Amino acid sequence: KDDYEEFLQSVPEKNRMYLQQAMDGVEYHQTKNPDVVFAYDKKEDAILFNPEHPMFSAYDFHTVMTHKLGHRIDQYFVGSYRQADFVTAIQEGRTAIDANPELFVQFCRQNDADGFLSDVLDAISEGQYDFPIGHGSGYWNRETKARETFTNLFGLETFEDVQKLSFINEHFPYLMHSFRTLGFYI
Repeated sequence: KDDYEEFLQSVPEKNRMYLQQAMDGVEYHQTKNPDVVFAYDKKEDAILFNPEHPMFSAYDFHTVMTHKLGHRIDQYFVGSYRQADFVTAIQEGRTAIDANPELFVQFCRQNDADGFLSDVLDAISEGQYDFPIGHGSGYWNRETKARETFTNLFGLETFEDVQKLSFINEHFPYLMHSFRTLGFYI
């Protein structure tokens, strides 16, 4: 947590405030569940982690914490899946990906090591294309698409990833507009 708090000093003020509150308010539970490396459990309001998982050390801690805390921010402050404009923007984004899926897959393969963008595009396309990181078609529904899209856009914003945010804004301007008007902005 000390390392993450130090990292928070380098992120945009709004993101830092939300992430700090989320980090201070959430519980942390170690698990031996072989299906979990890191997860946010909204029922327990806890970040689960399994240091014995073979992939544990492969994760970038700042990225994974930002993502998991982003889920908590969505849970308590945003409720992205209840925001009709945001949900509609995600659904309408599918047309752009379907028109030229290779453009989006190739961009992610070349530029998306952290997975934030790949997961947004996987959500929009409901797992129909081979993005480097995603959840697959069986995971996606109205709620999961909104939650993952919010959390990943929040992550890109936290890391001030101008390249990927510009790419999303170019191809999905309605999505970026609806993200910026979700109401959690202060």
